Amino acid sequence: MDCNAPDDLIDASQSAAAREGLIIAEVGIWKNVLVSDPADRAAAMDYSIRQLKLADRVGTRCCVNTVGTPCGPIWDGAYPGNFSRETWDMAVTSIQTILDAVCPTRTKFSIETMPWMYPSSPDEYLDLIRDVDRESFGVHLDLVNMINCPRRYFFADAFMEECFAREDEL
Repeated sequence: MDCNAPDDLIDASQSAAAREGLIIAEVGIWKNVLVSDPADRAAAMDYSIRQLKLADRVGTRCCVNTVGTPCGPIWDGAYPGNFSRETWDMAVTSIQTILDAVCPTRTKFSIETMPWMYPSSPDEYLDLIRDVDRESFGVHLDLVNMINCPRRYFFADAFMEECFAREDEL
């Protein structure tokens, strides 16, 4: 679903899903809200807010994006600066801004785990949840995207169990 679609198309899609007993699991954003160009950043934030509003309106379970990067031309690219304290702080602020603009009641906003940007591990995701500190921020657990070293690859079952066991730490 896209927030730029006409309301009648959005309503028709939602009605069709409901008729078939389907739940829309995810609305994606896929925009770099940390991009260095201020105009592009503002446009990405606006789109993110409108996508989360749409997701909440139609009762989607989650609305997901990546943290993004201020460090290079590729919106989801791998750059050393992705793991800086400045990028972390920018990510927390952007997530809070999006959530505070929408105040969703039916949808959780979440961040896709990625091997080359925050959050790339269960510990980082827990830290992000604590720092964002919003009830409507949830976890989008993409285990495949966190298989980023030989230990997690060879012992993926144990890693998966570790991820689910961490829920108690929230």
